[in-house]
Amino acid sequence: MAELECERHEAFETLFNGEENHEELEKKCNLLERKLVEAEAKLFKLDNLKSDKDISFYTGFPTYDTFLALFKFLNTGDKGENVRHYSSRNTEIAVDFYQSQQENRDDSDESEVEEDKIPDTKCRKTGRPRKLSGLEEFFIVMCRLRRGYAELHLAHLFGVSQSTISRLFITYINFMYLKFGQVNIWPERTVVDATMPDVFKDKYPNTRVIIDCTEIRCEMPSGLLLNSELFSSYKNHVTFKGLVGIAPSGAITFVSQLYTGSISDREIVRRSGFLDLKFSNGDTVMADKGFTVEDLLPLGVSLNIPPFLGDNTQMSNEDFIATQQIASIRIHIE
Repeated sequence: MAELECERHEAFETLFNGEENHEELEKKCNLLERKLVEAEAKLFKLDNLKSDKDISFYTGFPTYDTFLALFKFLNTGDKGENVRHYSSRNTEIAVDFYQSQQENRDDSDESEVEEDKIPDTKCRKTGRPRKLSGLEEFFIVMCRLRRGYAELHLAHLFGVSQSTISRLFITYINFMYLKFGQVNIWPERTVVDATMPDVFKDKYPNTRVIIDCTEIRCEMPSGLLLNSELFSSYKNHVTFKGLVGIAPSGAITFVSQLYTGSISDREIVRRSGFLDLKFSNGDTVMADKGFTVEDLLPLGVSLNIPPFLGDNTQMSNEDFIATQQIASIRIHIE
């Protein structure tokens, strides 16, 4: 790309200097412009990936309009001014910054002194202009989330440093957490009923949500106490554990914060805020055997879990059928 730009620039200079025939130079310039357009079309950038098929592949959104709508909801600003970009540098103002200004205020009146107490944001260094637009930055983050591209790979694709991609990813993950965390995804009972599959309507029509826990492996900490709290006997590794709930239709309706891997299913239900959700009288919560939380559920809400074997050596036919039916439906949250 840079070579083509240089050749075209040299051709224009030669044209203006009159060193060659005007027609030949014009043909050369047109040829270089066509090559430049062709080279631009082959670049990996958002302008060349606006089809619904490409957007779906790289970001997971079904259409380009959906991708734009979500970016508009984030409202990062025209130049990303609404996003606090992550930086490892110390951005604090020096201790004597305002003291040096105070020495020059002796001849000022009180109003001016009060006005000077407000920090002037124009004095802060804003750094170099950002090479990528806000939409391109959001596209990079979604590519990494959806396709799992390495930071170095994305840095080569977009012509920036790996550290820029790393800071960009941390910045947008924090920003999206703050923005999306305010969105209420818990549906009303009428919405659940309208989208409920027939298999639920026939057997478990009162099901409001299906819950289960998921665990994410993490790096082993150096502290023995923290290591013991994070250790999960189920995964036999240190993990973070979260509670997830889905509607019978399969839509995610609840996601908790992450807790240490040693926490029990009952305790995570109690701490996560799941019990504070707006249930309706007669609702049923479907879960696995580990969720013995029937006494914690709000009044009028029941728990539907597979029956326990108890002291019996073998399940009854009714319990066996019930276990199969619940397992065949509950498997979707796995």
